[in-house]
Amino acid sequence: MPAKGKSRLTLFAGFAAPLVGSSCSVNVSDMIEVSINQKNYALPETGTLADVLPLLEIRQADGIAIALNEVVIPKGEWGEHVLGAGDRVFVIRATQGG
Repeated sequence: MPAKGKSRLTLFAGFAAPLVGSSCSVNVSDMIEVSINQKNYALPETGTLADVLPLLEIRQADGIAIALNEVVIPKGEWGEHVLGAGDRVFVIRATQGG
């Protein structure tokens, strides 16, 4: 767990470029930091809302809602919304219960 007041950053290399001078597949200079469900991630500058689902290992978008900076974005627009540094993303999954 990170120390109080410090954020923990998770790198997502699923669609990132190679890190210069390393065998790692992340080019840190082309990354932005975003918050997804209150956890910080480093994503490529070209990352979209649609890219968030595989990051969270969500395979189907049925029953999923995504809010970007407190605004719910329609599912048909997820691929169009490029994320910016400091964006706050909340992914919500509908559940049944009684």
